[in-house]
Amino acid sequence: EEVHASQERMLERSGQTHASMSWSDFESLLRRELERTRAWLVAQSNFDVLFVDHHAVLTEAAPQLEAIRRFLRVPLDLDAMERAIQPALYRQRSD
Repeated sequence: EEVHASQERMLERSGQTHASMSWSDFESLLRRELERTRAWLVAQSNFDVLFVDHHAVLTEAAPQLEAIRRFLRVPLDLDAMERAIQPALYRQRSD
């Protein structure tokens, strides 16, 4: 829902209109593509994947950032990372 709303706003700002796809068709297409992509990523033995929830990063940054640190296995400045998060840029909220 948020992705679609964001796309709509982007098109409006650029003076374009969306294709002839309805909201529900777009959501269905996006969900199918995300599921397909996730399945493909998980099946790849040549790399690891960490799925991070965008909303959780904005609302509960510390555990998300710690998960990223553990996944990357490198020292990270989690405080600096948390300061870099800008919730004001999260405009198309579904809540």
